[in-house]
Amino acid sequence: MIAVGDSFTFGHVEIEDTWPSQLERKHRRLEVINMGALGYGLDQMYLWYKEDGIAFEADLVVCALVQRDLMRVLLHKQSSGYGKPVFTLRGSTLELTNVPVPERIPPGSRNVHRMDFATFLAQRGLSNLKASAQRRRTEDMTIAHAILARFKQLVQDHGTAFLVLLLPQRINFESEDDRIRNGLTRACDQGGITLLDLTEPLRDRLRGDYAKVFGPDRHYNAEGNRLVAELVFAHLEAVGLK
Repeated sequence: MIAVGDSFTFGHVEIEDTWPSQLERKHRRLEVINMGALGYGLDQMYLWYKEDGIAFEADLVVCALVQRDLMRVLLHKQSSGYGKPVFTLRGSTLELTNVPVPERIPPGSRNVHRMDFATFLAQRGLSNLKASAQRRRTEDMTIAHAILARFKQLVQDHGTAFLVLLLPQRINFESEDDRIRNGLTRACDQGGITLLDLTEPLRDRLRGDYAKVFGPDRHYNAEGNRLVAELVFAHLEAVGLK
């Protein structure tokens, strides 16, 4: 099994405490390759799997996402200032642009992302601008959903099963804005993609005690990763893990 994802999969804990490592220990025949990378969006997960992941010939690819990973596909550079590839849609066709990626912007230069600006507006209750930003964010998910469909097709073309895992961040438990999550659910339903959304299972288990699973860096601590591994393992058992 391969787990692709961002920092929530790579882990802000000891290696043995990441959810892929804890999942691997739950079954003697389960081998999990952790392909999480800090700051990655869905587009970069897809490209890295295409470049290096296929060769592992895994039985299952788990694409572990936080909602922000779907928005990262719009960025031309990382928060660190390093450039990244960008997919655009020409009609219904995905095209890869911004390659080769530009060099890192000089340290100390301003590096403001559109999603950060939208968050700034929302936090200050600027309702008209907030609504406009939310509409644009929902519309922009079209690219992310197209990448997800291509990812699924690539994986299945190599005889491998594909699972999308939605990992909730703390802000998702405290916000009533489910547009991105609902859009992902619809895209998976329409594309025949299996989605394991851990938002409600974790909400039910935690009962508001979110500090139990989130560390000061806002990522899962060892206990949070344990719960994720437990829920993923239960799903795999339900679909016939042997």
